Amino acid sequence: MRLSVRGFLYGATFAALALASALAEDVGDLARSATRGDARAQYELGVAYANGDGVAADYAEAAHWFSEAAHSGHPEARRQLAFMVQMGLAVPTAADQSAAVADGVPVRVQVASVASEADGAREWRRLRRLHPEALGSLTMAVEAFDSPTGDRLFRVEGGPLDEEAARTVCDKLRAAGAGCRIVRPATP
Repeated sequence: MRLSVRGFLYGATFAALALASALAEDVGDLARSATRGDARAQYELGVAYANGDGVAADYAEAAHWFSEAAHSGHPEARRQLAFMVQMGLAVPTAADQSAAVADGVPVRVQVASVASEADGAREWRRLRRLHPEALGSLTMAVEAFDSPTGDRLFRVEGGPLDEEAARTVCDKLRAAGAGCRIVRPATP
C-alpha cells in the first residue's frame, strides 16, 4: 500500500489534534487536583505551563504553580522556582521568600566575598554548579560592605533559610571544602 503525502499529512494532523486534546484533558485533571492542594499536581501543572504542554506557555502561571507546590512541600518545585528566578523568568514574591522559613527570623549563608557585584553573580553560578544539593534551591543575594581597609567588597549569600537549614547547608559546604557562614539580619 502506498501512502500519499496528503494521506500522511492528514494522519499526522489527526494524531497531533488527538494528542493536543489528550494533553488539554490531562491539564484539566491536573488543574482540578492542583486547586485542591495536591503538591504533585501543582508541580506538574507548573511544568506544563513552563513547557507549553497542553496549554500555551506562560511563565507567570508556571511560577505560580511551582510556588504553590513549594509551599506544599514539593522539593523539586522549589528548585524550579529558584531556577526561574535566577533566569529572570519569575520574580520571587514575599510568600516565596518566607516559604523557605518555617518560623523564626530568616537567615542567609555567605559563601564568598568578591571585588564586584558582577563577580558575585558569577561566583554564585560557579558554586551552585559545584554544590547543587546545598545551594540549588536558594536565592542569591549580593550585599556590598566596606572592608576594614576601606575597600568596597561584596558578600555572596544564599537564602532565605531558618537556622537549622542554614547550619545544614554550611555543614555540607564545609564537608566539601568550601567556606560558609551564617548571616543573621541586623537587629534595629
